[in-house]
Amino acid sequence: MSKHVSNNLNISFTCSPGTTGAAGTISMFPTDTRLGVPGSTGRLVPGIVAKVVKHDGTLAGFNEPGELQVKMASVALGYVDNDDA
Repeated sequence: MSKHVSNNLNISFTCSPGTTGAAGTISMFPTDTRLGVPGSTGRLVPGIVAKVVKHDGTLAGFNEPGELQVKMASVALGYVDNDDA
């Protein structure tokens, strides 16, 4: 559907991973790309450092599941009254 809308309305779509603790863009497709690879969120924007960490705390390899951890100036250090988050 996004491909159909993109082609007919001359607009582009993107998705973003959950960013409740970040006040800014983490990744995006180049501005000359109308539609990215399905399931992708593009490339990290300059100044962002990210890694995928498995449940045991080690780095995940290619195609391994894990948690996306992001380091940037506008990421919250935690949640108020929730030390476990």
